[in-house]
Amino acid sequence: MIEDIRKKKLAEIQDKQAAETERQDGLQKQFEEQARMQQQVAALEELAKQFLSKDAAERYGRVKIAHPALAIKIVALIAQAAQTGQLQSQISDAQLRELLIRLQEGKKEFRFKK
Repeated sequence: MIEDIRKKKLAEIQDKQAAETERQDGLQKQFEEQARMQQQVAALEELAKQFLSKDAAERYGRVKIAHPALAIKIVALIAQAAQTGQLQSQISDAQLRELLIRLQEGKKEFRFKK
């Protein structure tokens, strides 16, 4: 009887350890995926910034701080256009603003009533 209880307890402990190991493996994979994504975004940024004027690069920096997801979309579009040869010159601040507006057109606005 005592031996059965010990075996049962040992099995529970082993199950808990296995579950914890799986959880840690999952977290490690998540961390690695996030690091890989950050490297990809950094590479895209490096390419895209070559095609941004000084003012546009400053605006991009502000957008990146305030709206990181939007900044990733912008940098991906610019990098794609650069890679396909669609960009012949630098993107001005006005052109970047227009791109921002186009990307946000589908976004719903929320207003607070007073």
